[in-house]
Amino acid sequence: MPLIPDPIGLLPFVGIKLIGYSAAGAYLRHAALTARGDEAPGVDVVRALGFGAARTALGLIGGVGYGLLGGAFLPQAGLFGMLLALAPLRVLEWTLMVLLFFEPRDLQRRFLWLGILGGTLVSYLLDIPAWGIWSLFPAVGIC
Repeated sequence: MPLIPDPIGLLPFVGIKLIGYSAAGAYLRHAALTARGDEAPGVDVVRALGFGAARTALGLIGGVGYGLLGGAFLPQAGLFGMLLALAPLRVLEWTLMVLLFFEPRDLQRRFLWLGILGGTLVSYLLDIPAWGIWSLFPAVGIC
């Protein structure tokens, strides 16, 4: 019977991702406003949390799909192979986030690269505490 971490462990996982992605969204908004010469106001918490919630939800949907589709071969790939295989999905997710949350005038080449590649790096960095905490919870069997 396959095992997954306890669903209760999903709560801190989601919390870490939400906070990290909200911070990334706030930074990207600041970078976009600064790049176009606008004065960047303080952090808009509601907007940042909206970005973070959307990115977290997209990541959960993508992660579940990734796990279901790749579940047969991922154990043989090892941790490095599994993380490497996530890269195209994460690049796609961050591309969608940048295109959906920023105005066309913000989508200059430099900003696109910052949002997509920087965001992908943020996703990997957030995996460290998120997966670390989730792994502390006992595994449960699934049929």
